Amino acid sequence: MSLVDHCQENHALVLDPILMLVHGQGKIDAGVSNYYLVEEIQSTYTGMMIAIPDVEWKFLNHLSLPAFAELLKQWATQVDLKRFASSPKARKQPQPKRKREPNRPHVSTARLLADKQRSPKHSRLEQQTSNLLETRLVQALET
Repeated sequence: MSLVDHCQENHALVLDPILMLVHGQGKIDAGVSNYYLVEEIQSTYTGMMIAIPDVEWKFLNHLSLPAFAELLKQWATQVDLKRFASSPKARKQPQPKRKREPNRPHVSTARLLADKQRSPKHSRLEQQTSNLLETRLVQALET
């Protein structure tokens, strides 16, 4: 399991309920990006571990569960949810229908490969190309 996956799981278990409690479930559901939250936590964590010695974090080991929850609520009030707004998903555009060109008939790759295995001398594409050239030559000669 990667660090990002681990952080996202912990985020869902710990931060989501606290943020919902402090800011309301509607705001969290409406558009807080888990990706941006986890990215922020990871980058901040690295800097905090460099700047703040391990001794400073030892007090967390001695907190009771209610005291730890209260501390998390205090920290959650400082979170600016606008910084972690998720991007709205764009509507997927329908694929435009392909235009069929009568002068350039479609030949599938599978058909070309099958023809090549059957007859290595003349493939269907070569036959269609020669037929087109012959008809164009005949048309040019008639005019």
